[in-house]
Amino acid sequence: MDTFATSRLPLAHSRGYTLIEIIVAIGIFSLLLLIIMGIFSQFVFTERRHIGEQKIQADLRFALELLNREVRTGYGNTFTGTSSFLFFRNQNGTCVSYRHDSAARTLARAAENVPPEEDCSLIVYSSYDSLVSRDTQIDTLTFIARAANVDPDNKLLNQGFVTISVAATSRKKSDHTVTLQSSVTSRQVIPFLSPP
Repeated sequence: MDTFATSRLPLAHSRGYTLIEIIVAIGIFSLLLLIIMGIFSQFVFTERRHIGEQKIQADLRFALELLNREVRTGYGNTFTGTSSFLFFRNQNGTCVSYRHDSAARTLARAAENVPPEEDCSLIVYSSYDSLVSRDTQIDTLTFIARAANVDPDNKLLNQGFVTISVAATSRKKSDHTVTLQSSVTSRQVIPFLSPP
């Protein structure tokens, strides 16, 4: 019986955690959890913003590539326009117009088959189609068009070119603006000639 009594520890020596120790441990754990959650939420925000920027850039690149391809193969001596409109004849002789639709905040294209003697900038285009998705809004779009020079013998002295500058944001969150600029030179080696 003596061995049994001496092997047990008295109750005073088997202490647990006090209330203050538990409160301090919960406070430290909560502080660490808040710091980790803050870092994680900042990471998620940055990643979403980065994905949004990539979508806008891809959308703009696609639209500008379509425009660049048509300008590149268009007749450089027909390039005219204002800061928000571009007019020219494409390789098929069709009048083409690109514009910044400020109401819909988009880059739009229209094409009309008109007689060769008509000026593309003076015709009324029936409908414009947007070149960017609904998620992308075009804030600013500027065209600078310089027509090719043609000598009296109808030979090109220099190629025409168009410079396009565009700034766009996301329609969902407009916290970041993506800006792209492109200059395109016509590769047509002959001018567009209207009948005499």
